[in-house]
Amino acid sequence: MKPFLFILIIHLFVNQIFCQKSCPEFQSSTENYWPLTPGIENNFKLSRDTKITVILNDSIEFQSKFYRIRRETFLKDGRTEELYFRKENGTIYSYDLKQNLESIALPANPEVGMKWETADRSWS
Repeated sequence: MKPFLFILIIHLFVNQIFCQKSCPEFQSSTENYWPLTPGIENNFKLSRDTKITVILNDSIEFQSKFYRIRRETFLKDGRTEELYFRKENGTIYSYDLKQNLESIALPANPEVGMKWETADRSWS
C-alpha cells in the first residue's frame, strides 16, 4: 500500500507543478485537477524512468461501485500497474485490491492544512 501512496503523491505533485499548464486535457477538462476521462494519456519523467499513464475506456466494479482503470507503464523495465479511481460529488476515491478497501485519494475541496487518511490507516 505504501508504494501505491508514494506513487500517488508523486503523481499529484508532478501534475500540479509540471503538467497543468502544458497538458491540454487539464485546461479543457471540466474535471480540472484529476481528470478520469477515458483516453487521457500523460507522460511523466521520473528521476530514473518515464511513466506513461492512460485512463482506459473500461471500468470495473468493486462493491457495487464502478471505477475507472488507470494503467501505468514504466518504460525502463516495461512493467505495468493498474490503479482504480472513481469520482463522486467531486471527491476522487481509489480502490486497493489487496485490502479490498476504498480510500479518498483527493477530497472535493481540499484546503491548506486539511488532512485525510486511507481506509487501512497506512497513510494520512
